[in-house]
Amino acid sequence: MKTIILSVFLLLPLNSQTFIDKQVTCISQAIYYEAGNQNTLGKEAVAFVIFNRAQKYNMTLCEVINQRINGRKQFTFISSRIKYWNQYITSFKLAQNMYWNFYDYDDPTHGALFFHAVYIHPHWHCKKIIRIQDHIFFR
Repeated sequence: MKTIILSVFLLLPLNSQTFIDKQVTCISQAIYYEAGNQNTLGKEAVAFVIFNRAQKYNMTLCEVINQRINGRKQFTFISSRIKYWNQYITSFKLAQNMYWNFYDYDDPTHGALFFHAVYIHPHWHCKKIIRIQDHIFFR
């Protein structure tokens, strides 16, 4: 079976369009819910955390987004509904572009694996890397 390399962590059969569509949908929803009100850099930063985690833990984008640790969702938006379709469409287009052109992007988070909103104060034992708009990124 022929394969193509689509991103830093996926080797996929050529007939896997449904899988690809699902991954793009997952990442676009994450961008929309986590950074829909931010500019492109803020959206890219959130997406890169998901790409970085997928690569580090050998998971798909959807697996990262749906991951539970100690029974807790890593992304709390999973059961939410889309309210602002214009913002979602923007997020979807960015997700598609990042998925297909991953190597054309520079990671603004410098390899971050975690992030949270600036108004959240978790007790994480991670190294703070950078703040981008409404989020603080960690490794």
